[in-house]
Amino acid sequence: MIELSNGKLIQEPILDILYDLRRELIKKDINKLSDIIVKGPNALITCPNHKDGKESHPSCYVRLEDGDNISAGTVHCFTCGYKTILTDLISKCFGFEDCGKYGEKWLEDHFSYSYLTQRRELKKITNNWVPKCICLIVAVALYLFGKTARLEKKTFSIPLIVKEDGNLMSAEALPSHISVIIRSEPDNISALNSGDIQAVLDLSYYTKEGQYDVPISASLASGVNLAAPVELTVNPEKIHVKLEERTRKAVPVEVPVYGNPLHGYELKDIKISPQHVIISGPKSLVANINQVSTFEVNLSEKNEDFREIRKVRSINRHIELVSSDNVEVNVSFTTSLVTKTFNNVQVYLVHLAPHLEAVTIPESSFTVSGAQLVLEKFYPSEYTMQADCSMITGPGEYELPVVIAVQDAFKIENSDLTTVKVKIREKTVAVTPVENSTAGNN
Repeated sequence: MIELSNGKLIQEPILDILYDLRRELIKKDINKLSDIIVKGPNALITCPNHKDGKESHPSCYVRLEDGDNISAGTVHCFTCGYKTILTDLISKCFGFEDCGKYGEKWLEDHFSYSYLTQRRELKKITNNWVPKCICLIVAVALYLFGKTARLEKKTFSIPLIVKEDGNLMSAEALPSHISVIIRSEPDNISALNSGDIQAVLDLSYYTKEGQYDVPISASLASGVNLAAPVELTVNPEKIHVKLEERTRKAVPVEVPVYGNPLHGYELKDIKISPQHVIISGPKSLVANINQVSTFEVNLSEKNEDFREIRKVRSINRHIELVSSDNVEVNVSFTTSLVTKTFNNVQVYLVHLAPHLEAVTIPESSFTVSGAQLVLEKFYPSEYTMQADCSMITGPGEYELPVVIAVQDAFKIENSDLTTVKVKIREKTVAVTPVENSTAGNN
């Protein structure tokens, strides 16, 4: 309880006041009161009086309750010797040196209060407080025993809501669900389902990277009203979290494909837009991601160019896609080029004089490349490999250049022969015997 100079009494616990003060400072981007650690009847805080409120280890104590001749709200820094009261501490955090006037106004604006006259009435009530308290405790205990004797409990598996509204976020996997145990009247239990309860892990108030045991808060969802008593217990109560700075990075996009194009065709090119996307997440995870991929594109039995929109696959819950997750994919095809070798092909002798002939017909092989669908239907004819004999006038041995005649769509890769040796001879003329015509006259 804090008594203000105008007679008003702030009823809020001092620890809750400190937490609310820190939240207000974070919203106003004031880097003070970053640490609040409960030490018995005191709260150990970051001193706002020295090092511009940025000391590495908190050394300022705030008394949370009356005792040991020390009033609640007393402030004492053991490093710089700063001594004051809570209202002046609040003023100093906001940059005011006004003996706590701004601090008193801030308390009045944020918390409920009563007046000093009410406190005097309270003293009358607390006269002979020991027997009165004993009677009250016994009465409450009997009442609660009667109420709790018929309470039931039920365990729900609840999705964990993670709030990461600040510049820090979890760098490790967090449980997707936690257990919430509820104790209440049987009618309340029977009316509840898992959607009526929410569990929150709030990381928004942390401002420094590091590892923390963060408490989980459980409550009834908005609009769910149950008659008291209602008790909610979470399991686990805290989660160990590694917090890292949130960062961004542009990474290239890969488009995986599957399936084979139509026979005789092959993939020519894949063009995507955009070629890069921006991801956001914990800096250690973002640093290890060098590319992202879309969902697969099917090429099965296709030969015509097409365009599709593919979504970028999610990496994990820690990595967020800042830019659009839609990628335009343009796929183009071309005819498949193959090579084929033809063996034992006879060389056709062109323009050989009628009275001459080759002793043997030479053979060779050659390899051509071209469109698969066309080349599969091609077979050499007797005129495919030719040697020009127009210069030969008589028998003998000659070396002639070889010409391979194929369609313009084909490309000759190689041939065993560039010239051919041919042995030429005179054709032999078969003589038909003539019968003696006089034999029939005898």
